[in-house]
Amino acid sequence: MIQVVVAPGESVMCLCVGLSGAVDILVHHGAPLPPDIEYFTGCLAFIVEAVLFKSVICLYSVRWRHN
Repeated sequence: MIQVVVAPGESVMCLCVGLSGAVDILVHHGAPLPPDIEYFTGCLAFIVEAVLFKSVICLYSVRWRHN
């Protein structure tokens, strides 16, 4: 039997990456945004993804030990 596991926080990760992409598009088109906001949103998306990835790795390692 195949078990599909959805990673916790996947929607948060998609939201942060989507926000980063939207800000990049707005900056490209000259929207009045704070300077270097695209770097901030890119770093935010990267940090959120790293934290969620680490938590998923810990979650899977705990599951494998108990099975």
